[in-house]
Amino acid sequence: MSDDIRRRPTGQFQKGTSGNPQGARRRQPVPLLTREDLARTILKVASGKVTLSSGEKINRLEANVRSLATGAAKNRLSCKDFIALVSNAVGSMDEINRRREKDREEEERRRLRAARGY
Repeated sequence: MSDDIRRRPTGQFQKGTSGNPQGARRRQPVPLLTREDLARTILKVASGKVTLSSGEKINRLEANVRSLATGAAKNRLSCKDFIALVSNAVGSMDEINRRREKDREEEERRRLRAARGY
């Protein structure tokens, strides 16, 4: 250290004072407003990568399935619940997509009827 930097003998900051008093800015949480938002969040978490002790990178869903299949799951019920949660999220997304496709087809039929003058 150079001579022109002085520290207190008890430390750099007074007791109870942070070195970064303003801290990091708070992020606004992403609101989960719909069933689709929740399903997308679950699928995003499930597709997150984890590294095995062997160095192999796999997604969280595969890691849970592997640990159940090999009997290595420390919390078997938690693994089963996670897999069921992801399965339900996939089903929800499929249902949402089918409903959207059906709505598009219905809208197209309405446009055709209106164009024909029915």
